[in-house]
Amino acid sequence: MSDPSPICTPTLFLKVPGSPVETSLQEFNKELGESTDFDDLVDKTYALLTQHQLNIQEALAVWETRLTLHLFNNQLSYAKKEAINLNNALYLQENPNPAPLPGGNRSRGNSVGSSTPPLQPIYPLPKNKAATIEYDLLVLLLRLKSIPNMNLINELYKLNFQMRLKSDLDEDVLRMKLINLSYDIMVILSVTKNHATLLNYLHGLRLELERIESKRAASAKSDAYSTYLSNVILVQIIIESIVHKQKKTPSLELIIAAQYGELFKRINEETKRSLIYVLRHILPTITENQMVAYDKSELSLDDLIGLVAEDKISVRIICSMLGLWDLSNNYGFQLSGETEISYGPVGTSLTNQVTNNWYKYINKVYGLE
Repeated sequence: MSDPSPICTPTLFLKVPGSPVETSLQEFNKELGESTDFDDLVDKTYALLTQHQLNIQEALAVWETRLTLHLFNNQLSYAKKEAINLNNALYLQENPNPAPLPGGNRSRGNSVGSSTPPLQPIYPLPKNKAATIEYDLLVLLLRLKSIPNMNLINELYKLNFQMRLKSDLDEDVLRMKLINLSYDIMVILSVTKNHATLLNYLHGLRLELERIESKRAASAKSDAYSTYLSNVILVQIIIESIVHKQKKTPSLELIIAAQYGELFKRINEETKRSLIYVLRHILPTITENQMVAYDKSELSLDDLIGLVAEDKISVRIICSMLGLWDLSNNYGFQLSGETEISYGPVGTSLTNQVTNNWYKYINKVYGLE
């Protein structure tokens, strides 16, 4: 992958500037930290990728920036189609003579002026044997090029396996990335409403984490697992409550209290505040125009059951909460008080400049909107 030109060809792009654009990597980096004109910034990534001699690391960093800016700019269609194009280009660099794909692994192409553009292949995620593709970009490509279904879960397990085999990451960083992959699985099972499978998955996770905690109780490194366990318990109680509500189980509050009353006590305040934060900042559905009116500073089990009973905890709320946890693990975002997110010093690299803005878009982490 020494020659970056295959990932910089104009045919990979759906959104192109309407007029010539000039910029340099240094100028763009500076603007990225100051400007909120996403259309202009996206146009400049096109100029950088097609008009400049970037090395492979620079080109991929600009691509990650471009795809993320599409999401911030509510241009999911551009993000998904360009992610497929980039993924295919990277895959074909590794596999110049690929085997034919099954008929289902295709999407509409980029043809201009046609209402029915031709189908194009969607190749698997590159194996990244040369380790030139940053892990965050691999995850972004996988999320954007895929449909949330069981096939995507299989791809996440493959990525998990590859990372365990080849990773030279610090143990704590590796742990956080593996935790985030489990959040991806929770998102997929939530979106597809595969509640039975999700509950089994959460139950198994909780038992495993409880086992780990019992062995690591005296270790300072158990903090990450303690937070993870707390998060898993909250999702488990929410999904169990949703299932009982859908079944119209009588005395929902009494049943959940009996089953999960003691377990709820193990949810820490940070986990509870993350749900409160999402309820106050993310609309339950895209079509609604009013946030959930939750004005309490704390969350009780009765409060949680009531929110579920009133349909206030939607799939979008659940996915945004998981997105917040993902960002916290990846970039160190933390809730400060009840309404704000704090984060570390602003980095100077392209990807740092963008990721420091992710906290504003927790509903877009998984490439669903």
